[in-house]
Amino acid sequence: MTPDSLKPPEIIIVNKEVAARGQLHMAIAIWFEYGDPVSIHTLAAAAQGILEGLVGSKHKLTHMRQWLTKLRPHVQRIVRDPQNYFKHSWRDTKAEKAAKPYQPYIGDIIIADACLLHQDLFGLTPGIRAFTIRLSFERPPILAPRELSAKITQGIHIADLEGLSRPAFLRTVLSRLPPV
Repeated sequence: MTPDSLKPPEIIIVNKEVAARGQLHMAIAIWFEYGDPVSIHTLAAAAQGILEGLVGSKHKLTHMRQWLTKLRPHVQRIVRDPQNYFKHSWRDTKAEKAAKPYQPYIGDIIIADACLLHQDLFGLTPGIRAFTIRLSFERPPILAPRELSAKITQGIHIADLEGLSRPAFLRTVLSRLPPV
């Protein structure tokens, strides 16, 4: 039996910021644990969608959309199609019901874009900082360590983090950040 203190409340009040932050942080947490790439992608894309809506049309194109416009149409489809495939079974034709390849780096790109949007709207969180630093080691074509701003790395000496597994990296970085 679960103690009452661990049970979720019957009703919670959620605004768009809370929903987006929760989905983004859960995607990051699963990513750091080498978890399910489809769940990571779906949570990150949901957060990204909310954050895109919150920045509004007056905001310049999101970072990912700017990057996508420079790619050939077939590459743009490779990046965009997984989200619809993961979410919309009612649209599936017979061909779409077949198994499809998925490249998990697409989820990395979506998390990175959602992190940038979150930073633009609400600032950095420890999880976003940790993800951004780790991504710079794993995916330098997306973000190289030299491109990290002092705002992200403040208080964290990153030179000794490169060889750590994702879970050890997260624990180490979070232990070096000041409490929120």
